[in-house]
Amino acid sequence: TKTDATVVTIFAGGNDANTVGQLVQAQLAGDDVRGFIDQQVRQFGDDLAALVRAVRQKAPNAKVVLLNLPNLAGAPYLARNSALERGVMQRIAVGMSDRVNAQVGPNTVVVDLMCDARILEPSSFSSDGFHPSDRGYALMAELAYPAVVNSSHPSPAADCAMRRVAPVF
Repeated sequence: TKTDATVVTIFAGGNDANTVGQLVQAQLAGDDVRGFIDQQVRQFGDDLAALVRAVRQKAPNAKVVLLNLPNLAGAPYLARNSALERGVMQRIAVGMSDRVNAQVGPNTVVVDLMCDARILEPSSFSSDGFHPSDRGYALMAELAYPAVVNSSHPSPAADCAMRRVAPVF
């Protein structure tokens, strides 16, 4: 990050969410799976907060624009997984998005991918069902652009139907 940067964008957590989900699926989470997930989500949030602080130290006047995660439980790559596995991923993705949302503050905004249903449309995903397609990237840019250019941006929704696309785990 340059010290004279005016905007820094951060979109993180998808691969982290998959790693946590894989650990749960491989039965490496121990006896308290919910506790394990919640601890991993807290650690992600702590690491993200440290990253935002580091950006602030390096470029104190930059606007920081973060994008939260969509609910990966509704992504095509998990469509054939069990309801329980999708519920686990939902707990992870929603928890991580909540940690991203917690970063909202002075000159720090969050683009709400979690609560925009268009993000989970199959056409928003590449052939692997996880990464964005050209349409998905265009949609993300469309959602992020106002956050970059406007002096204010609405906070992410506290609740929406997209937070519950799978059974609650």
